[in-house]
Amino acid sequence: MQKMQCEMCGSTDIIKQDGVYVCQYCGCKYTPEEAKKLLGTVRIDNTERLANLYQLARRAKDENNTSLAAKYYNQIVVENPNDWEAVFYSTYYTAMECKIAEIATAATTITNNFPTVFKLIAENVEEEKQSDIYVEISLRISTLSQMLENAAVEHYNSHMSVSGVFSETSARVTAIIYMVETFADYMVDCFKSNPEVAVSVYKFALKVKKKSGNVNNLSESWESSVEEKILKLSPQYIDVIELKGCKDRLSILKDHLQELEKTKKTKINKGGAFIFALLSLMGIFLVITCIAWDGGFLFFAFSAFITILSGSILASIPKDNKQAEEDEKHISITQKEIAELKNKIAELEEATKNE
Repeated sequence: MQKMQCEMCGSTDIIKQDGVYVCQYCGCKYTPEEAKKLLGTVRIDNTERLANLYQLARRAKDENNTSLAAKYYNQIVVENPNDWEAVFYSTYYTAMECKIAEIATAATTITNNFPTVFKLIAENVEEEKQSDIYVEISLRISTLSQMLENAAVEHYNSHMSVSGVFSETSARVTAIIYMVETFADYMVDCFKSNPEVAVSVYKFALKVKKKSGNVNNLSESWESSVEEKILKLSPQYIDVIELKGCKDRLSILKDHLQELEKTKKTKINKGGAFIFALLSLMGIFLVITCIAWDGGFLFFAFSAFITILSGSILASIPKDNKQAEEDEKHISITQKEIAELKNKIAELEEATKNE
């Protein structure tokens, strides 16, 4: 409720007595008509005070003084709740000042504030000036999301062994990512003639998610859903998705080739060990025979053993050769596919270097 302010002394302690208004500090009296003028003066004073608050808030914003900016914008929004600047920056700078434990709440508050902010912009700002405001907010959201995520991830890396830290960090990172994605959803409507603005924000949301690794509560299909949003606005983004798929496939093939070569080497080693074992046994057998029998039986035993050994080796050669040929063929096919994938990746990287 507005209060009258005495023109003589500035006191607001004025009461009505016998049909006139009397200042209780200096005794000055005002008629009802004069009292109305005093109320008008109060309105002017409030306007000046609000202008001063804006000046202080914007100065703090320019100087990156988050605590003062939060203080002044919070005061402004109480007196001017229909101003997008006050509504947005009061929550923005409060979020910038939040502690680790408050990150998820801060990001969620910003997200929940978007409907009001964009409604106020649409209703109270000239259309030709709106795009500049959206760009301004976009830069702020980018700065805030990076700051909050860095704080959350650094805290996690320093306390990952503590019980409950993973789930707490996941909730924080998820709230940040949803904040960015929701902002991108609004950019779709705000920049219908320039969809790349929204596309860039969606891509930023994907980068935030990638940086967090697996420390989030997003569903397995979240990334695909965001890519689908991008494709609706920018069909050429299909090359980026294909590039990602090729890189994943290349990684799988490299691991597979490594296993094939490892298996091949193992088989060769086993084959050599088998022959070596047979020859060793032959030598031992001959030594024992020489000791136990004379030369005639030795010749007979030697001939029999050589016959058995040769037969076993010759019988195994076709089978080993066939398996070796199949292994070589499989390795060759895998190597060829890897080479083709590398060429495809190079082409896609060239096509998407500006994405």
